[in-house]
Amino acid sequence: MGDVRPIICEYEIAEDEIDLDKTYLSKEKITKQKEDIKSWGEPKQPKVVDLTGKIFKDEGTTTSDNHMRGLDFDEVHDGFYKVNFSSEFIEKYFSLPSSQVYKTTSLYGNEHGDQPVPLVIKIDNKEYDIEDLLTDVHIKTEGYPTNRIHFPGGVGASLEGTGLGYLIYQQFIKYLGFGSSKPNASSKAQVVWSKLAKDPDFYSFVTQSDFDNYVFVISKTNPIKDPKNIVVDLLDNLYRNKSSKIDVVLGSELKRDFPEIETMFSSPSDPIIKKNMSNLKLYIDYILQISDKSIEKLNGEFPSKMVEYSSKIIEMVTDDTNPPFSTTKSIYNEVKELYDKFVEKFYDPSSPPFKDGQPNPNPKVNSKYEKYVDKYGFGPNNFMSSLYNPEDGPNNFMSSLYNIEQFFINYFDMIEYQQKISGVFK
Repeated sequence: MGDVRPIICEYEIAEDEIDLDKTYLSKEKITKQKEDIKSWGEPKQPKVVDLTGKIFKDEGTTTSDNHMRGLDFDEVHDGFYKVNFSSEFIEKYFSLPSSQVYKTTSLYGNEHGDQPVPLVIKIDNKEYDIEDLLTDVHIKTEGYPTNRIHFPGGVGASLEGTGLGYLIYQQFIKYLGFGSSKPNASSKAQVVWSKLAKDPDFYSFVTQSDFDNYVFVISKTNPIKDPKNIVVDLLDNLYRNKSSKIDVVLGSELKRDFPEIETMFSSPSDPIIKKNMSNLKLYIDYILQISDKSIEKLNGEFPSKMVEYSSKIIEMVTDDTNPPFSTTKSIYNEVKELYDKFVEKFYDPSSPPFKDGQPNPNPKVNSKYEKYVDKYGFGPNNFMSSLYNPEDGPNNFMSSLYNIEQFFINYFDMIEYQQKISGVFK
């Protein structure tokens, strides 16, 4: 192998345990994928692995640095990344003694004193140095909320077998924080993901629902989100797509370090409602705290996001997901507290949006803010127009106000109608 140095980590530990037998990544199915790959009968051509061996063979079974020096990613456009390899990376992992390279090519001779030089490979009587082979490697992600990864061209046939493709997957997932794949990935990709799911650098889980199946791997050093937040975002996405039942297989280390995740999958409405309520509160709190001088900064984002989050909360509490009573009560108390602050700041207490258990058709805005209502001309009748067509008018102070008002009305009315036990919430 000359001067090629395999990656060796001092922390040799066992693979993460995850039972894939009942998933699309089961041993039986992956074996079939491997047999299919062999049956393709791809034309024989020289490969780098014939000269170097499998350089990165230990990556799937040992812990490694959070970031591989000399390998990084540049986003070319949305979600599409170029993989870059530094000269140091190439020198460390893809160099051979010049005498070995000279035997089969014309590029190097004894003048190099048999020092390590970047390897060269001859394909169809044409010589390619390693920089040529590594110059056009790209990988992409679909982004939030699944970070599904695609590696359309792979590393190319000449570099297959070195373990470089696996290393790129691994490092890209660490770069993103987490990543996922689905059953319609290529056979080669599924083989790789069956290994990534057991890589000790990652937490992993597999979901199976009537809508979609995924395998997720999460970097244990993820600086962006912890596994609980990733799971909540995934559950929210699955719920949006009307997945009624979600089966999940969790890796042993994920279950050990985040035991609450198993409960989150068994009762998904609870974390989803809390997530959306938290997001909605951010917008309502902002409007409650906004100064008179800053009201003009409000724009179409506020009412549109409030529509998104408030609709989800009301939908989930009223449909058949049966959120725990403790969640419903907790959210009710939060809504009531926000409502009281909201009315105190923006409405005449004698004529609030919700009075005596009934929606008030003509709530009266606090005289202090009437000038903003008049100035911007956004009343309830043209709220939807201002929301979806911001160019039809100036800022959206009144539409933001109106949307919060409607959330409170709908939420309280829904609780009264559904629970029939409003006294319990007092």
